[in-house]
Amino acid sequence: MAELDFSRRAELEELIDGPCSYEDLRDCLRDLSWVNRLTLAYRPTMEWLERVADAQASSSSALRIVDVGCGYGDTLRRIERWAKKRGLAVELIGVDLNANAVRAARKATSAGSAIVWVVGDAYSCAAAADADVVIASLVMHHMAELEIVRFLAWAEHAAQLGGSSTTCIARRFRTTCSAWRCGAHGGSGSSVRME
Repeated sequence: MAELDFSRRAELEELIDGPCSYEDLRDCLRDLSWVNRLTLAYRPTMEWLERVADAQASSSSALRIVDVGCGYGDTLRRIERWAKKRGLAVELIGVDLNANAVRAARKATSAGSAIVWVVGDAYSCAAAADADVVIASLVMHHMAELEIVRFLAWAEHAAQLGGSSTTCIARRFRTTCSAWRCGAHGGSGSSVRME
């Protein structure tokens, strides 16, 4: 495998970017959720949400959070647990273009969860239109640069809390790439590849 150049944005295709079976996608997304926990990838979003929640402490309405490109739904499930511990009322909506990703998210989510999963394009999704907060955590590396610009403009417009949105762009850090190469991504038979 060629050495990755970390001085500029990499245009790499992941297995989940192409056609694959539901089972392969689900397994890949499950492996990625494990890596997200291992690499503390949720931390920037959760720290930002703490500040948003503190700023909205006097509000009596639920904080409506839309996760664009929700994938396996692990970020929203983490947010749901955090909000419950904090006693914060939230409405959580996960939107993904990939129907199999939403299927995997639904199946990985407990029956008592209030998260709403939507298959579709965030730009035309009614549930995303009146969000308080838009997050796109660990998804923008799947977008071309012009699509990122379009998305950021849309998120800034869609988010009701003064245009608040958070966008945590996944970077292919050397340590993460090394973990994948060493097989720390869930053992043999994993469907995740980084090339």
